[in-house]
Amino acid sequence: LVSSERIEFHRTRFMKIFPFIFLIFPLIFLRLLFATSGFPGIFGQISVAVFIIVFGVFAFVGVYLWRLSKKSIVFDKFQGYFWKGNIDPRGMNSENENDFVRLTDIYALQIIAKRVRSTRGSVYRSYELNIVLKSGKRVRVVDHGNIYALRVDAKNVAGFLSVPVWDAAIR
Repeated sequence: LVSSERIEFHRTRFMKIFPFIFLIFPLIFLRLLFATSGFPGIFGQISVAVFIIVFGVFAFVGVYLWRLSKKSIVFDKFQGYFWKGNIDPRGMNSENENDFVRLTDIYALQIIAKRVRSTRGSVYRSYELNIVLKSGKRVRVVDHGNIYALRVDAKNVAGFLSVPVWDAAIR
């Protein structure tokens, strides 16, 4: 809660650090390549090529996650909008409906649980807070790994907006 007229979601400490892991990993990989082989002959050329590809992919993912997690998530009664990103909602149009919503169009908040399968096959639960519009459309607000923290956030936002919370998450 920023003020009685505004609520903002901020990144957790983990989400501030996590994207940089994708930038540090390739540097560790490079260090290991130098320590083990010193890049001799053809294997050195392959290692350099592999490093460039790995670093490029990891750097792209790191920058993408950092930019994604840096987006503002705001509920503002003075402006009369919910929005995601560093935008001025007054200049938005209906094409950007996933990034901004009029507060008067919000009917309820919804919490759902999702089973997520990682690329290595492990399964974990993620929890999503959505806005349910009077039209029936859902707009994702945030994903969270901690259902208890998400429920507290949902309760605070619901009180701020005077709308109900529909909690469909198991636990």
